[in-house]
Amino acid sequence: MLRSLQIENFKCFGSPAQTVRLAPLTLLFGQNNAGKSTILQSLLLLRQSLDSAAYRPQLSLNGACFGGGSFRDVVHRHDMRREVRLVLQFDLEDKARSRVDLAFDAHEPDPPRLSSMELTTAGFDRMAVKRGRGHGGPYELWIGDKKQGGERAANFSFLAGGFLPIFGDEPPMRGRPSERRRDARSAGRDAIQTLAGLLLGMRAVGPFRRSPERRYEHTGPPADRLDVTGAHAVEALVHDALSRRHRRAGCSWSRSPRSTSIPTHSSPWRTSSWISPGPGAR
Repeated sequence: MLRSLQIENFKCFGSPAQTVRLAPLTLLFGQNNAGKSTILQSLLLLRQSLDSAAYRPQLSLNGACFGGGSFRDVVHRHDMRREVRLVLQFDLEDKARSRVDLAFDAHEPDPPRLSSMELTTAGFDRMAVKRGRGHGGPYELWIGDKKQGGERAANFSFLAGGFLPIFGDEPPMRGRPSERRRDARSAGRDAIQTLAGLLLGMRAVGPFRRSPERRYEHTGPPADRLDVTGAHAVEALVHDALSRRHRRAGCSWSRSPRSTSIPTHSSPWRTSSWISPGPGAR
């Protein structure tokens, strides 16, 4: 699960970076315009950028869950010389802690492009993907303090529509193979896959939600997509409750679709938004 988020030069957050610690249940409260929504929007921005149709590593500033306008609109104080930095710290399956530092800069008239990404996993050499000299690239891979080369020479690439790199195996080189570089690549692949899963597994409910219904039919897991209007919020809650009940009791009845009635009540309380930091949160 996500453990912390650092934000720098994004909307109301300037420099130095501000750190937000995350837990299975995280409450954000404060005065108006204090940055509560900005924290959620930074995560939603990364989430929707993974689904963009872009052919280069960049942020998708305008999508279904976040409409930011241009880079000038979202960068702190509209200063186009600044870089937007988002740093995420999270746990891997083996309980190791990883940290991914993402930096994006202006690339007008196109959306902001990835300028650098640093990946750190406890016990392994640091990996970094940096943009080389020139306007827009090319990208180069660094392991530790040594440059490995460009995408073809260092065997890494970016998938279409994604800003997270894919690390291949260690390419053939002269001399003795390096176990440290090989292990760093393996740890990097695990970290990138985990982070992508956390981002894609986010669910969001915005302030403009549908009115509650008198009856809900539960037919299986909710659609794997962001739901800013809350159309599938009840399905997600019911499926989560049935899944936990099934794990505790080992029941088989919850595997088949069934009708579930849920009482609904009007409430005067309305929250601005809700977001889950990933599948590990309950």
